[in-house]
Amino acid sequence: MSLTYFNRHKKMCLSWSPDNQVKLAAACSSNAYPYVNIWDLRKPSTPPFTLNGLHKGGITDISWSPYDPGQLLACSKDNKIVCWSILTVIPFVSIGRTFVFVRI
Repeated sequence: MSLTYFNRHKKMCLSWSPDNQVKLAAACSSNAYPYVNIWDLRKPSTPPFTLNGLHKGGITDISWSPYDPGQLLACSKDNKIVCWSILTVIPFVSIGRTFVFVRI
């Protein structure tokens, strides 16, 4: 399930993991925060782990893969779509205006 919330010209994206209802991904469209945080809600005092490094603009949407719960897609204002492996916290596919990066 995904949810989008707008506040003062910023968009917050939330997406629950399809296989683990206590895992939540969140991102913001602000260019100051071009990353995705993932929380395990069973451990609320533990900081989230962060997927970052490839996006240069705010995240406009996120979505878990319906086929592989270890994959999360994020698209951003810098016109990139990145498919992250949340198990290794490494992006393995990045699609941008002029390139396609695939890690096998």
